[in-house]
Amino acid sequence: MALEYVTEENFKNNAGKYIDMLSDENINVIITRDGEEVGRLIPKSEVIRFISDEARGILKDYETSY
Repeated sequence: MALEYVTEENFKNNAGKYIDMLSDENINVIITRDGEEVGRLIPKSEVIRFISDEARGILKDYETSY
């Protein structure tokens, strides 16, 4: 997964371009303000994978606690 860093102003002016990058190129877009990360756009598939992995971890912890 590649990362694309973009300033807040650049993102505001080119939001469509960065949204297209999510689906077309499978890239995480990191939005910065004054050099600090303020937000992140990630592809839907990555969100689903993250949630699935978290749920498996919770269930595993639950099973081992009994």
